[in-house]
Amino acid sequence: MKTKARIALSSIFIFVLISITLAVFPDFLTTYFSSQFSKKETVSTGIKEKGLYHSNCLGQCPGGATNDNIIVDHEIIILSSNRITKFADWVAYKVTPANLNGPERKRNWAKDPHLDIKFTLIPGDYKGLSQDPFNFDRGHQAPLAHFKNHEKWYAVNYLSNITPQKKNLNRGVWRIVEGIERKLARTHGEVYRSPS
Repeated sequence: MKTKARIALSSIFIFVLISITLAVFPDFLTTYFSSQFSKKETVSTGIKEKGLYHSNCLGQCPGGATNDNIIVDHEIIILSSNRITKFADWVAYKVTPANLNGPERKRNWAKDPHLDIKFTLIPGDYKGLSQDPFNFDRGHQAPLAHFKNHEKWYAVNYLSNITPQKKNLNRGVWRIVEGIERKLARTHGEVYRSPS
């Protein structure tokens, strides 16, 4: 009986945690399971009549970004870089089991080579932000752990994929959601993450 009660409490705790995460960050996780769709849309890189299509988006990539944004395709991720803020308005990617189990990779922060220096941050721009009074992490939009076994894993360390996040967010709920994405990919084969 105690074991059943523990399992029930654990299930309730996980459900509440996921519910709170999705309530606080409604656009953070728009996850699709390819196994739930009777027919998978064929998408390709490029702009079509209705918008942007890419293999990392299940259907059309997110909209809502300004027309001045620069679309950057790093194969494993695609993002819409804002020329003014120098941060991505959105980052879309596909999590697959084949990319998960790889060697430990270093966080070698770098300027995005696809962006002109006037439209992107450089590693020096983050100097001192991790200390008081700021306490910010360099937060991956597309996590490094999702691509450890991909040959282009280094692309997620480009600063175009990084947003300053408070440490307790980056190492707390954000990390939990990233873990959920990997778990879903291991279970379902493919998980798409593209904020709407």
